[in-house]
Amino acid sequence: MGRGFYFTSDIAMAHVYSGGMDPVVARITIDNPYEIDGNDAATSEVREWARVFRFPDAREQLMAMGYDGVVYREGSFVEVSAFHAEQIESLGRHFSLEIVSPEPRMIP
Repeated sequence: MGRGFYFTSDIAMAHVYSGGMDPVVARITIDNPYEIDGNDAATSEVREWARVFRFPDAREQLMAMGYDGVVYREGSFVEVSAFHAEQIESLGRHFSLEIVSPEPRMIP
Protein backbone atom coordinates (compact mmCIF):
# COMPACT_ATOMS: atom_id res chain seq x y z
CA MET A 1 0.00 0.00 0.00
CA GLY A 2 2.98 2.32 0.07
CA ARG A 3 3.96 4.82 2.74
CA GLY A 4 1.86 5.14 5.86
CA PHE A 5 1.46 3.88 9.39
CA TYR A 6 0.27 0.28 9.43
CA PHE A 7 -1.87 -1.43 12.05
CA THR A 8 -3.56 -4.82 12.10
CA SER A 9 -5.87 -6.97 14.20
CA ASP A 10 -3.49 -9.93 13.66
CA ILE A 11 -1.06 -10.12 16.61
CA ALA A 12 1.55 -12.13 14.67
CA MET A 13 1.52 -9.61 11.84
CA ALA A 14 1.66 -6.75 14.37
CA HIS A 15 4.88 -8.27 15.75
CA VAL A 16 6.31 -8.32 12.21
CA TYR A 17 5.32 -4.67 11.67
CA SER A 18 6.97 -3.71 14.98
CA GLY A 19 10.22 -5.51 14.21
CA GLY A 20 9.52 -8.23 16.76
CA MET A 21 8.88 -5.79 19.61
CA ASP A 22 5.64 -5.63 21.53
CA PRO A 23 3.17 -3.97 19.17
CA VAL A 24 1.89 -0.45 19.65
CA VAL A 25 -1.79 -0.40 20.49
CA ALA A 26 -3.41 2.72 19.09
CA ARG A 27 -6.67 4.40 18.30
CA ILE A 28 -6.70 5.34 14.62
CA THR A 29 -8.99 8.04 13.25
CA ILE A 30 -9.63 7.90 9.52
CA ASP A 31 -12.37 10.23 8.33
CA ASN A 32 -12.47 9.18 4.68
CA PRO A 33 -10.93 5.70 4.28
CA TYR A 34 -10.38 3.89 1.01
CA GLU A 35 -12.19 0.73 2.08
CA ILE A 36 -11.43 -2.72 0.74
CA ASP A 37 -13.72 -5.63 1.60
CA GLY A 38 -11.70 -8.76 0.89
CA ASN A 39 -14.78 -10.92 1.38
CA ASP A 40 -16.81 -9.33 -1.41
CA ALA A 41 -14.07 -8.41 -3.83
CA ALA A 42 -14.89 -8.92 -7.48
CA THR A 43 -12.07 -9.73 -9.89
CA SER A 44 -12.31 -6.24 -11.39
CA GLU A 45 -11.89 -4.65 -7.94
CA VAL A 46 -8.81 -6.77 -7.20
CA ARG A 47 -7.31 -5.64 -10.51
CA GLU A 48 -8.01 -1.99 -9.62
CA TRP A 49 -6.36 -2.35 -6.17
CA ALA A 50 -3.33 -3.99 -7.78
CA ARG A 51 -3.11 -1.12 -10.27
CA VAL A 52 -3.29 1.55 -7.55
CA PHE A 53 -1.07 -0.09 -4.95
CA ARG A 54 1.76 -1.20 -7.23
CA PHE A 55 2.91 2.40 -7.65
CA PRO A 56 5.25 3.93 -5.05
CA ASP A 57 3.02 7.02 -4.98
CA ALA A 58 -0.18 5.10 -4.18
CA ARG A 59 -0.57 7.06 -0.94
CA GLU A 60 -0.29 10.36 -2.79
CA GLN A 61 -2.78 9.20 -5.44
CA LEU A 62 -5.31 8.26 -2.76
CA MET A 63 -4.74 11.53 -0.88
CA ALA A 64 -5.35 13.45 -4.13
CA MET A 65 -8.72 11.67 -4.35
CA GLY A 66 -9.57 12.82 -0.79
CA TYR A 67 -8.76 9.63 1.16
CA ASP A 68 -6.84 9.84 4.43
CA GLY A 69 -6.13 6.13 4.92
CA VAL A 70 -6.91 2.60 3.84
CA VAL A 71 -8.99 0.00 5.68
CA TYR A 72 -8.83 -3.61 4.49
CA ARG A 73 -11.22 -6.13 6.03
CA GLU A 74 -11.46 -9.85 5.38
CA GLY A 75 -13.48 -11.81 7.90
CA SER A 76 -12.20 -10.85 11.36
CA PHE A 77 -8.87 -9.64 9.92
CA VAL A 78 -8.44 -5.87 9.70
CA GLU A 79 -5.46 -3.95 8.35
CA VAL A 80 -5.35 -0.16 8.51
CA SER A 81 -2.93 2.30 6.98
CA ALA A 82 -3.17 5.84 8.33
CA PHE A 83 -1.52 8.44 6.12
CA HIS A 84 -0.66 11.01 8.83
CA ALA A 85 0.85 10.70 12.31
CA GLU A 86 -1.85 13.03 13.66
CA GLN A 87 -4.42 10.28 13.00
CA ILE A 88 -2.80 8.01 15.61
CA GLU A 89 -3.35 8.07 19.36
CA SER A 90 -0.86 5.67 20.92
CA LEU A 91 -2.16 3.68 23.86
CA GLY A 92 1.29 2.21 24.57
CA ARG A 93 3.07 -1.03 23.83
CA HIS A 94 1.30 -4.17 24.96
CA PHE A 95 2.14 -7.85 24.77
CA SER A 96 -1.34 -8.57 23.48
CA LEU A 97 -3.85 -6.62 21.46
CA GLU A 98 -7.39 -6.16 22.64
CA ILE A 99 -9.52 -4.62 19.93
CA VAL A 100 -11.78 -1.99 21.43
CA SER A 101 -15.21 -1.41 19.91
CA PRO A 102 -14.80 1.57 17.62
CA GLU A 103 -16.49 4.87 18.19
CA PRO A 104 -18.13 6.41 15.13
CA ARG A 105 -15.55 6.85 12.33
CA MET A 106 -12.79 5.35 14.46
CA ILE A 107 -11.11 2.16 13.29
CA PRO A 108 -9.77 -0.31 15.90
